[in-house]
Amino acid sequence: MFRLKFKVIFISFLALQLIASQNFAVASTNMISTQELVSKIDRENLQKDLIALVSRDDVKQGLADKGLTAEEINSRIANLSDSEIQSLHNQVIQQRAGGDILVTILLVVLIIFLIKRI
Repeated sequence: MFRLKFKVIFISFLALQLIASQNFAVASTNMISTQELVSKIDRENLQKDLIALVSRDDVKQGLADKGLTAEEINSRIANLSDSEIQSLHNQVIQQRAGGDILVTILLVVLIIFLIKRI
């Protein structure tokens, strides 16, 4: 009786081990590294930012003046390499920062002018 229970438990345990080991083997072949995941997420986020930028009306008009359609721009952005997307995004950020500084300087000058008038 004891031997029968022991055999049933042992066989059940072996079956569970076999099933569990197969699931882990499948999971390990589909795993990607953290660096690959971060790179993929970064690329997707940068692409979304660039597409959002070219979707603005003023940018669309400027690109249309140069003979480019929105579809062409989106396909070109999709075909850029990771380093090209990063470089283009950095250039856009630098341009935005320069524009923000100009607005800040103008506001400071305006505030100083208003203070002197009082």
